[in-house]
Amino acid sequence: MKQLITIFILLNIHLLNAKTTIHHSPMQQRFLSLISDAKKGENPKALYDLATIYRDGIITQANYRKAFYLYHKSALKEFPPSQYQLGMAFRHGIGVKINHERARYWLRKAARNRYRDAIIIFKLYYSKKRVIKQFMGVRATPIRG
Repeated sequence: MKQLITIFILLNIHLLNAKTTIHHSPMQQRFLSLISDAKKGENPKALYDLATIYRDGIITQANYRKAFYLYHKSALKEFPPSQYQLGMAFRHGIGVKINHERARYWLRKAARNRYRDAIIIFKLYYSKKRVIKQFMGVRATPIRG
């Protein structure tokens, strides 16, 4: 009986140690670190990285709404990559309904903060000159008479 109790105690100690010493892969450790930083809400880069993990479905299942929410929190802290991602989310309806006004707003903000991808997309789709040229039907090559 003493042996049985001793084995039971040793087994429980081993199980308790196994539960408390969880080994995470480096990617899982990064994810847990980002969650910790994002909960504080002060680090826009951590919010951005966590949003990207949710958007791409890395480590966890893809969750576009959660990604949108985290990009928004980060974008409000004037973080240009998040502003760009928010603009693209509104443009393509990722985690939110398509809204070209909001897309233009966030892409312009990111472009003004000198985020290169936002500058390109904003000029391509939302600059006034492009809209006017499309509306007027301006041709790329001059007409010779």
